[in-house]
Amino acid sequence: MASTMLPFVAETFGPEALHAAWAEFSGEDDPFDPETPHIQVFMPWFFHRWSPDPHDTGVADTALHERCPTALFLERRGTRLDPVIRRYLGSCLLAPFSFHEVLRCDPGHGFQARDLFTGEEYSVRERSATQGMQPGDILFGQLITAEGITLLEASSLCFIPPIYKIELIDFRKELLRGRPRCTAAALREFDLELIERYLGVMDKVLHPQLPKLHNTDGEPLEMHRLVFDIDSPRKVFDALKSLDSDRSEEALIDAESVHLNWTKPGNPLHESWSNTIAGHLEITGRQLVAEVNSARRAEEFKRLVEERLAGEARFRADRIQSIEKMLAEHNRAAPGNAVRNAESSAIAELPEVQAHLQQVMAEHYERWVSDKIPALDGLTPLEAVRDPDGREKVMALLMEAERSARRMQPPVDLSTLRRVRERLGLTRA
Repeated sequence: MASTMLPFVAETFGPEALHAAWAEFSGEDDPFDPETPHIQVFMPWFFHRWSPDPHDTGVADTALHERCPTALFLERRGTRLDPVIRRYLGSCLLAPFSFHEVLRCDPGHGFQARDLFTGEEYSVRERSATQGMQPGDILFGQLITAEGITLLEASSLCFIPPIYKIELIDFRKELLRGRPRCTAAALREFDLELIERYLGVMDKVLHPQLPKLHNTDGEPLEMHRLVFDIDSPRKVFDALKSLDSDRSEEALIDAESVHLNWTKPGNPLHESWSNTIAGHLEITGRQLVAEVNSARRAEEFKRLVEERLAGEARFRADRIQSIEKMLAEHNRAAPGNAVRNAESSAIAELPEVQAHLQQVMAEHYERWVSDKIPALDGLTPLEAVRDPDGREKVMALLMEAERSARRMQPPVDLSTLRRVRERLGLTRA
């Protein structure tokens, strides 16, 4: 229908209608770009939902104000349309744009989906969009039911991962404002709010940012290389050797340099840890180098050197390297190290390594169900599942964890996560 609708819109509303609609859709002043990744959502929205704002429009004809192109097209040309097409376009005017969670998928044929806001379920006939689709995927778009068949009229370029369901549940609660349930009419009322949220989520999906990383003390991760000039390597070693509680003095010295781990007893986040490695030290010739992974540890080590080595070690530089740069260098180096990668894969597939990994996962999720989780508003999973919204959030977290486990090489056995589901009283949708 686009080939028919576009000329109609240009003729009826004027050539600037497309750009005006894009500005309202995107919230930006840039001209409409037909190469936008949002084209599959924008064009149906433009036809079925956009209308000239009487208070801010270049459309002079007041009869066109607050009238969407599809409604006007049906009014003026509907009698010449096939009755099935006419009824389909009528359904397009009523169906809201929304976020839909995939429940089941039959690739090449269709999928079962639930509207995250109204709770309504649909059996959608679709071929191309089902390629690569998985249960738990979230699709933003418009589902149209006509003649007893539901079709995908508009859809986001790619699937939204389950983890984003958590913020969408909070957004749903914000939109409902205490109302017991959401309706299609309410979603039409919140049309632009939904579009804005869709654009925000898709920006994160299409342009993922490095997550906020923390060290084992919970401090923001920041790599520091502290360099000190020294006069006597032996004096520096004697002053600092007690920092390494896990090694003998003989094991710390080689022919050219001295290596130390800066260890601290216990760990504030992991009660079972006997100690924490806070940094790695190297004494070579006339230089002491300390590598630590947070700004606080860097300042603490400088104070420690001042206390233990006053006058014997002089601070020269603190070289900070971004995590993004380190990851980029690692990714560039990885393809050229095929032998090491093959060795790592072989080691990972050893039964004893797999058994250890399963044990680590089991211990983690045994604690996890009782841990306070920020994504659950500070509740534990055991507490969160008592509330319908919290239950949905926990399911989203588990589904994301299962996907991560399957992506690992080799894939991790999912039996641990199945036991977690059973313990929380959760079953798949």
